[in-house]
Amino acid sequence: TEKAIAFPNNLFPTISSMFKLILLLIIEYSYSLTTTASNMGKNKRRNEISIVGPEYIQVLQGSLLNKQVSLILCGESHQDAIDVTRSGGVFDPHDGWIEMKKNDIFQPIFIEDAEIQGSANPNDDILNKLMVQVYATSKKCFTIEKAKEWAKEAVADSEIYGQVAFLWVTQNVEARIPKGRVFLLRFLSKAQLDNDQEEDDDDSEEGTWINPKLQPNDLPSPVKDWLFDDDICNFGKSHRSFEWGDLDLEAFQLNRRRLTNEVVSSDEIDKIIEDRKKKLHEENIQTWDEWFAFIRKSTEDGEIDVDLVLEAQVPPWELSLYRPQYSTTDNESYSLPHAAKCIRCVSEDEEEAVEDMFDPSGDGIGSYMDYVYRKFMKDSLLNKSNDK
Repeated sequence: TEKAIAFPNNLFPTISSMFKLILLLIIEYSYSLTTTASNMGKNKRRNEISIVGPEYIQVLQGSLLNKQVSLILCGESHQDAIDVTRSGGVFDPHDGWIEMKKNDIFQPIFIEDAEIQGSANPNDDILNKLMVQVYATSKKCFTIEKAKEWAKEAVADSEIYGQVAFLWVTQNVEARIPKGRVFLLRFLSKAQLDNDQEEDDDDSEEGTWINPKLQPNDLPSPVKDWLFDDDICNFGKSHRSFEWGDLDLEAFQLNRRRLTNEVVSSDEIDKIIEDRKKKLHEENIQTWDEWFAFIRKSTEDGEIDVDLVLEAQVPPWELSLYRPQYSTTDNESYSLPHAAKCIRCVSEDEEEAVEDMFDPSGDGIGSYMDYVYRKFMKDSLLNKSNDK
């Protein structure tokens, strides 16, 4: 909504310390809860602050343990923290073409291939395992900027995943405004293609998956030259390659590191998120965790307890394991009972889809909820240390 949600002070009763509840107090401090770009612009003109983070807010009121209680539930869709801190409060990445070297384009595909990672000649091994699809080819020659527009339209018209790039090839590099043909390419490894349960079988020549080593003559000559000739492929003037990716370069670089299994610490991610939140302040936007921290601080001296309950992994120190023992007819033997039927009937996990292999959000530390958990857990531990 465009209006701030406000509640009178007497709405929230004093809660016994033995049963603290999550009370996310929304106070009338010109805070608007909105996530749409259009409302962002309106709030900026009114010099109001917008909050991004939850997808919805639900207010529940009633009586609990002889107390009049109000619960404010904030729903979240497991966005990455890097997405929550994008400019304008728009979570979806703004994709475009980024000039990349050939080997950098292939890197995320083979990062888990131990044979290639330990190879003395990785380029040759990559070509043995690489599958290439010439997705589209331009009939006309374009300048680089026009080539980007043409390739973008081709990508936007279909749902393609994997490593997507286009190759721009010109015959006249000395021209004042050089123009070249465009080859839109898609790359997967042989293993990824075999595991793809939703492979799009295309009988057209340009839709066929090709292995460069086994079928080099099935590739257009400019594409074959680019794949096999290292002298022309790395930012050469006649052959230039662009990967389809996030134009937020900070997000692109971080996610590329996560996809290539580079160790990115939670401390580093948290530092990046804090810096990005400062940039959002210039747009009158705050993230939900900042809003909650403000609310909790504003009630520290009052009679209301404000606690946070998050969907998160259970900390190991809150678990205890024990092995039940059941006697059989032989007092010296013990056996474990079968698991409950509802557990035994759970279907096995499906194999990872190919598109999931190119999703960095599965690293377990980069989601917004993980970030919020770490932030307030640190605050909680710090407060306990100060109390001692």
